[in-house]
Amino acid sequence: MAKEDIQNSIVYQKEAYKLYSNLRSADDRQSCHALMTLGIYCNKVGLNEKALKYMMKALYFMFILGGEVYSDTIVCFVNLANIYMDNH
Repeated sequence: MAKEDIQNSIVYQKEAYKLYSNLRSADDRQSCHALMTLGIYCNKVGLNEKALKYMMKALYFMFILGGEVYSDTIVCFVNLANIYMDNH
């Protein structure tokens, strides 16, 4: 995937997050998935701080949704680890 394609994906994913947040809530499962995806996309283009910000926000909401044993929380931790591994 070209860098330009990923940057476009970030724009579309931000819109998806806004929609999910407005239609449901910020701590809805779909909103959390949109935040995680934003983090992954930002990491791909080297926006490390933004990637961490989105992933940590998703993690916070995952804890609200289901705690540390919630399967999506575990996925979020794995994604965070990958971001740290890619950047250190």
